[in-house]
Amino acid sequence: MSTIFKVEDGTGYSDSTSYASVKNYTDYCDRFGYDYSGDSNDNIEVYLNQATSYLDKWYSFMGFKRYVIATPGNDAPSPQALEWPRFLTHVLGRPYEFLAFRYIQVNEIPKELIEATCYLAYMFKTEGALEYIDKGEKSVGYGPVQITYNRRKGYVNYPVVNALLKYLTGNEAIAKRVR
Repeated sequence: MSTIFKVEDGTGYSDSTSYASVKNYTDYCDRFGYDYSGDSNDNIEVYLNQATSYLDKWYSFMGFKRYVIATPGNDAPSPQALEWPRFLTHVLGRPYEFLAFRYIQVNEIPKELIEATCYLAYMFKTEGALEYIDKGEKSVGYGPVQITYNRRKGYVNYPVVNALLKYLTGNEAIAKRVR
């Protein structure tokens, strides 16, 4: 079975499935010394699709999603499949760079987002696509009184992704996980 795989290039396709291409992924792995030699292109495409889906599901980005408006020559609007491209989006500068930012073009997929997609794809390859972790049981007590309870499931945290996307989400501490 073949995977449906189409890279978003900033056009706003209605059938895009990934922010990064297989070439982006292999270049990323080469740069950081990750081994992808045993992976077929089909497997890499699956990991990239999973990573893109994770990013779109768990992160809220600044700006607005672009929509195609029906015009006389284009009567059928086709909403884009992914959260990017966006408009009115800028990358905030670091705190010591007063008022330093750059606008992201409406047809641009930021390099930070492509890197985050490649990193997550590699993590999904090595660890599996985990969204939640079971925190297990915890016992607390004082003297003879002891209480054991199950802690709730927690989100899997990817600090590298949070660092890459912090300026795209508008939150430097951690990316927002509320939609």
